[in-house]
Amino acid sequence: MRPPLEAKRSPCPLFLTIILAFILLRNCPVHAAQFSLRSVEFLSGHYWSPVIAATHRQDLDYMALYMRSELIRVFKSVSLLGEITFNKTTKGPDGFMGGVTIILRKEFSNLYDSVPYIQIGCGVLYNDIYKDYEQDLIGNPIEFNPQLGTGLMYELSKGLNFHVEASFQHISNAGLKKGRNIGVNGVGFLLGLSWTIH
Repeated sequence: MRPPLEAKRSPCPLFLTIILAFILLRNCPVHAAQFSLRSVEFLSGHYWSPVIAATHRQDLDYMALYMRSELIRVFKSVSLLGEITFNKTTKGPDGFMGGVTIILRKEFSNLYDSVPYIQIGCGVLYNDIYKDYEQDLIGNPIEFNPQLGTGLMYELSKGLNFHVEASFQHISNAGLKKGRNIGVNGVGFLLGLSWTIH
């Protein structure tokens, strides 16, 4: 068993996520927030890592499965979604990551039956990868996953939509534990379907 490497510090992705949220909301028209389970989404895809600061990071690729639901329509074109996440590694340390994420999504004008959008989010993930002391990416059973993505929603029929997304995701313990916390920086591509409930 080799000793854990000392984690290298990088700008806090959680702080950057908060800044992006303010930018996203700054120019939105005022609209009374409404609690509403308006839609349900199912997406799957794959993430490749590392992509940023890759020289001191091991490979850790993973398959991703997401189930989302719109919880609150914050503004006319901005919504808050809840997400249940399950990831299984496909390259690198063997293990899984599962948890919940809150996502803030900004939709843009309808274009040829399609709605482009951008989204940011952050959540918590439980994992068993931390048990592998041959890796230095993940050192805690509980990790955070700030993320940034963009997507396109295409209407297949009334109430049924097809999604394609590209996403950047960072996974680390936000410095809560010293030692093994180099973190994962991954880029992923996702496909899925959504159903409008009402």
